[in-house]
Amino acid sequence: MQITATVDNGTSGSLITNTASVNTVDQVDSDNTNDSDSADIAVAGLDLAVTKSVDNSTPSENDTIVYSITVTNNGPSNATNVVIRDTLPTAGVTYVSDNAASVNDSAGSPTSTSYSAPDLDWSIGQLNSGDSLTLQITVTVNAGSGGSSYINTASLTSVDQPDGNSGNNSDTATINVGSTSVDIAVTKVVDNAGPSTGSNVTYTITVVNNGPSAATGVTISEDLPLDNVSMTYVSHSASKGTFTPGTPGTWSIGNLANGETVTLQLTATVNIASGSIVNTASVSAVNEPDSDNTNDSDDATITIGGLDLTVSKIVNNSFPQTGDTIVYTIVATNNGPNNATNVVVTDILPAGVSYISDDAATVLNSSGTPTSFNSASGDWTIGDLNSGDSLTLNITAQVTASGGTINNTATITSDQPEVDNTNNSDTATINVGIADLRLVKTRSVAGIQNGEPIQYTITVYNDGPADATGVQVRDNFPTSVTFTNATPSQGTFDSGTGVWDIGSLPAGNNVTLVIDGVINTPGDHTNIAEVIAADQPDADSTPNNNIMSEDDQDSSTSASVFDPPFGIKTVNDNGLPELEWTMVWINPGSIPVTGQITDGIPAGTTYVNGSITCNALGTSVTTLCTYDAVNNRVVWQGTIGADPGATNATQANNEVLITFR
Repeated sequence: MQITATVDNGTSGSLITNTASVNTVDQVDSDNTNDSDSADIAVAGLDLAVTKSVDNSTPSENDTIVYSITVTNNGPSNATNVVIRDTLPTAGVTYVSDNAASVNDSAGSPTSTSYSAPDLDWSIGQLNSGDSLTLQITVTVNAGSGGSSYINTASLTSVDQPDGNSGNNSDTATINVGSTSVDIAVTKVVDNAGPSTGSNVTYTITVVNNGPSAATGVTISEDLPLDNVSMTYVSHSASKGTFTPGTPGTWSIGNLANGETVTLQLTATVNIASGSIVNTASVSAVNEPDSDNTNDSDDATITIGGLDLTVSKIVNNSFPQTGDTIVYTIVATNNGPNNATNVVVTDILPAGVSYISDDAATVLNSSGTPTSFNSASGDWTIGDLNSGDSLTLNITAQVTASGGTINNTATITSDQPEVDNTNNSDTATINVGIADLRLVKTRSVAGIQNGEPIQYTITVYNDGPADATGVQVRDNFPTSVTFTNATPSQGTFDSGTGVWDIGSLPAGNNVTLVIDGVINTPGDHTNIAEVIAADQPDADSTPNNNIMSEDDQDSSTSASVFDPPFGIKTVNDNGLPELEWTMVWINPGSIPVTGQITDGIPAGTTYVNGSITCNALGTSVTTLCTYDAVNNRVVWQGTIGADPGATNATQANNEVLITFR
């Protein structure tokens, strides 16, 4: 009998078994083992799998991103006329290009794509079992898409052969577009802030996009009065975009990438004879939100016939004493661009200093005429001071104040308009009656055991030359030390605040504070003391500024340690090749010490397993006695009882003995 059948859809790639068997017979069958038989057919088919990814899942607006689609034939049959459809989310991205032409199928022929928004169809002629191909699609992220998510799906739409697994025929990639914002910053400078009538000036406008997104449609408004009355346009040079002169002028930049900087140089002729012109450049348009509007504009001012005069002032001794002679030095400079006339520097000596003399008569101005100084009015009359010239005046005075801070200010003026008023005055300061306070801190011991006393000594010196008043010191007592007592040689000490109120300290004298405490915590104990107040200035330090390098502050560090002056170790070689090592540890202090002792196995020897023994005598206690195989050492932990003053094992009753081979 022959049976003809059709293989069902959906069975591709599977094995179908057909079994025929004896169902009934009237006679007895003597052999049931051959009553049935089977025939298998392997259904031809394939399994195409599609995967999709994106190179940047969190782009910004206007970014370029690349989607990758990979199709794999898991077999068993070869595939022909495969079509993969990629549906682009056109609300969020715009198709740019793909690389299908450079991707060859299993027969060596280029693949191809056709795009009809939003669908891009990728056609593959042949894809053999086991082969994979990848298509890359380049798109740009649309402006205005910020803050949204977009899903892109690629799916198998057709193939000649049946696909036995439809569950992997499509895949998606999602992008989350970042919220868009830009920060357009504008700066403007001019090459000559004090031009003359008829001269040219050049403005430089710099625009930068501080991001984080790219900017589009950037336009700058430039309000220079190019009306042929105040100023006349000469030329311009833009590194990007176009500039249209006018009142105002317009600089159309266009797109500005994150971090990109562009410049415009604009040259114009000054027509007016006097006065000032303030020129402002500002952002007039940008498509994206600007996160910081405070830097969207900047201005530059020119003052016709103007100049930049500066004055500087110093004193040869900032810390004089009463009766000392000091010299103030004043420097007047014309930074131009124009010459200055009727220049006067006013320096009125303050109370606390008395005029002695000056050298103005020896100082010649730019016309060769001697200058003069009027000590009553404080006017240093210079007269002419040409562009680029500087003159120096020295005024000698005597300090009459008994103490305090004295400021002396000099100010410069002229007939010409000033283009920068910020540098037209300067001040020199003296501090009279300084007292140089110096602090030194010491401790009784460098290393001490927990529970034992420690003593700190703070000494404050006044190195003069003046007497000091209102002197206070703060001692930052560490929490790891318990305060017990304080003994000041002068003044009072508040243990709660740590402030030692000294009061007056004559020049050349010193005072001390002794503080007693008890160590309560293992480790380092740092105690810092500093002068925090004084009525007089100090030439080389400032009270209460916590700068350790200054001489009015000092610290002392001690440590809770167990470091016996001896740890006796002996070796017995009577059992060669085995060596027996014995250590005896003694605590000569006044209180028990808890800790750990380790001893490395000597080079060239091997530890004998189980050979370590530990014997804690008297009040000593062993909590761990072992061999540390990882670090090749023996380890003891526990408490060693105190044997105050013991210098050898004979004098000790609480020693710990450690033996190993």
